[in-house]
Amino acid sequence: MFAGGPRLDLFESSIGQPPRAASHPHCALGVAPGKLLAWKKRLNDAGVPTYGPTRLGPPGHASLYVNDPFGNRLELVTLGFTAEIPVGAPDVSALEYTWSGA
Repeated sequence: MFAGGPRLDLFESSIGQPPRAASHPHCALGVAPGKLLAWKKRLNDAGVPTYGPTRLGPPGHASLYVNDPFGNRLELVTLGFTAEIPVGAPDVSALEYTWSGA
């Protein structure tokens, strides 16, 4: 627990890592609407592919998807995003990369 706020439980699954093509499970992390594109640039500049922003929820919702170096899916999500973006699920095949460990 983080100071009475959100809680993140990590555990090993008896069935192992989900297939890379699976969209769930994943962790979603909230970001400010004005920071989503800056995160996309920062990740892409570091050689990490992203997908999005895209919208699956109501107008103003936006999600940016990325895999961590172990293949775990992460979603940066915001409400209040004002730019025009496509609506639809992410193409998770676009998220594969080899981590350099830099």
